Amino acid sequence: MDNSPAVRLRLWLLKLAADGGSDLLLVPDAAPAIRVEGRLHAIGDAPLTGPEIEAAVLPALAPHALEIGRASWRERV
Repeated sequence: MDNSPAVRLRLWLLKLAADGGSDLLLVPDAAPAIRVEGRLHAIGDAPLTGPEIEAAVLPALAPHALEIGRASWRERV
């Protein structure tokens, strides 16, 4: 099975939609999770690293969203 970052993101989003969730939470050093009816549910076992999250999410962002994210990051460092 393809376990590329894009496929992982798609699977997380499909799980979010199938479960009627409202939020996908991708936090370094934590397993991916979704919020369903106000409660958090882990949707994976392994904690994610920051680079794993970036590899999955950044390619999916529109160019203007990517630039906003980069600007926000620059303000924090």
